[in-house]
Amino acid sequence: MSDAFEHNPGDHEDPMSGPTWLIGFIGTIILIVIVLAVTALLKFTETDAQEQLLVAPDLAELVEIRSRDTARLSGEPRVVEFLDVQGNRSTRLVIPIEEAVQHVADEFSGTGPQAASDLDTVES
Repeated sequence: MSDAFEHNPGDHEDPMSGPTWLIGFIGTIILIVIVLAVTALLKFTETDAQEQLLVAPDLAELVEIRSRDTARLSGEPRVVEFLDVQGNRSTRLVIPIEEAVQHVADEFSGTGPQAASDLDTVES
């Protein structure tokens, strides 16, 4: 008499290929759906966290900086002292940006006083 133990007596065939393929296909589809869902959730969470960290806190500071810069660009003409790289002090006339744009446009269009004097020097 043999002492061999068969855990499933009488079942010596391979599993059917149809259900094996079906379980494999369904498992693959479920795995793809889970990976895509986790990726989308991570991207959404990452974008939301970046917005909370980068955009929201700086809004008040950004408004303050913009208003300060706008005031500097559109303020009255004034004389300002500058300190250059060598440590020399110099004074400059600061004019509003609209006026500066008009001066540059006149200079390059040939209608401004600077352009007329440049033409005189070129012709001489």
